[in-house]
Amino acid sequence: MILIVGVVLWQTGMFAPTGSPTKGSRGFGQVRPGDWKCDSESGGVSVEWFNVAGERITVGATSGGCVYANRTYQIAFNVSEGEEFVCDYINDAGCAGISHGERFESVVTLSWRSNGPAHTESGSVWGPAE
Repeated sequence: MILIVGVVLWQTGMFAPTGSPTKGSRGFGQVRPGDWKCDSESGGVSVEWFNVAGERITVGATSGGCVYANRTYQIAFNVSEGEEFVCDYINDAGCAGISHGERFESVVTLSWRSNGPAHTESGSVWGPAE
């Protein structure tokens, strides 16, 4: 039990040797964040997502829009298994009002659909603000 608590605290950055926040995430399923950043000037969060659902999916747009293969913002688009795409979340409460280097934690949500029912990925990402 103590080991589990210690691992959880370590993953959240409690034991970062340099005192700077470490990056981490939790709560995602078949579409997962690979990288993310908080822009401390704009208060927006950008997330690079990976499709690990095992099939082609259709992604719905986020508050700031998403960029896929042709690198233009899109409302909805198809993503093949193993491919990545980037979505922006504007005016994110976890990122707004903090300074460069401070720890942010944001809840990000992504709606997608495959041949079956609609899905929503929701979880947290955290790390140092840029």
